[in-house]
Amino acid sequence: MTAPPALTPEEAATEFESIVEPYNTALEALAQAINAGQPIEALRTQADALAAVNATQIAALRAARWPPEVQPSVDALTTESEAAQTFFPQAARAESRQGVIDAVVAASQHDGADAAAEIRRLFGRRLRSFTNYRLRIPLTTGRCSWPLPRHSPR
Repeated sequence: MTAPPALTPEEAATEFESIVEPYNTALEALAQAINAGQPIEALRTQADALAAVNATQIAALRAARWPPEVQPSVDALTTESEAAQTFFPQAARAESRQGVIDAVVAASQHDGADAAAEIRRLFGRRLRSFTNYRLRIPLTTGRCSWPLPRHSPR
């Protein structure tokens, strides 16, 4: 039996957008909850939802038949998403706001930005843009800004 053909670049761009949009939306919701000072229960709920959405994203990125020129970048994004995934359940189980924040900041070290930028370049067009949310978090040393690990252009 022959494997189905790879998606065309246009189909792949559309598929990519549909795969990463739920992740970006869930990530933005968590950042907004943190920035708004929501209680720990709300943050845990958002982090748990983000973990579920990211797991779905990883599976969908693996399942799609990407054009050969895009596959290595999708593989790199998937690897980064898997690395980030280890931290989202930690955020969902954190016992404090700072614990949620620490786990989310740790996940940000695996944002896949380079791979996503290469995917956009290979598609040859700008994918749907999302609002550039930034997480503003009070840390023991003061305040900092951290750009969210987005998989679409800002």
